[in-house]
Amino acid sequence: MPYQFSTQTVYWVEVIHKPKSLYGEEINDVFDDVPGKDYMDSIWSDVENARQDISDDPVYVILNLCRVAAFLQSDLVLSKNRAERGHCRISLQPL
Repeated sequence: MPYQFSTQTVYWVEVIHKPKSLYGEEINDVFDDVPGKDYMDSIWSDVENARQDISDDPVYVILNLCRVAAFLQSDLVLSKNRAERGHCRISLQPL
């Protein structure tokens, strides 16, 4: 399935990075890869107003900041769920 940038890019990337298919062909054989810049643009849109949004929804903002830091520092793709379960063990240093 050919990839096209959209607001759903982050979900597309998360599907591609799942460990394996539950049924049918392997995920990487069905879906095209997503360019890193498009994925970054997609997750950045969730944190670009973090300073204003953190007081309204701190958990959402922190988990999204963790996802951005993980990708920038390690090319690691994390869902908010994986970040919440402790998979986001990165050093949060200024970039």
